[in-house]
Amino acid sequence: NVSLLEVTWIAPEKISEPYFLEQLSHIIQNKMGHIVAITDEMLVSSDYIGNNYSLVIDLNLALFNNKMGKIYGWYDNEWAYSMRIKDFLLQTL
Repeated sequence: NVSLLEVTWIAPEKISEPYFLEQLSHIIQNKMGHIVAITDEMLVSSDYIGNNYSLVIDLNLALFNNKMGKIYGWYDNEWAYSMRIKDFLLQTL
């Protein structure tokens, strides 16, 4: 039921891990906090079963090297999808 998303990028210039994570946290808290979360807890895939977020970014798996970065996020495909359908229906009523 739980899947892992991997996002890898190459930035135009060197980006520091603390700066990137600070910006990511800011964006999530201000614009996407109801559907995306960040965690540094040591969890495994089964811990995310039934999680309401569409994506939980796992900071323990984040990698940074010069201009390149990689982050991973966990999601319960069926449950999170159901929660977004619920959100949609509640907004349209």
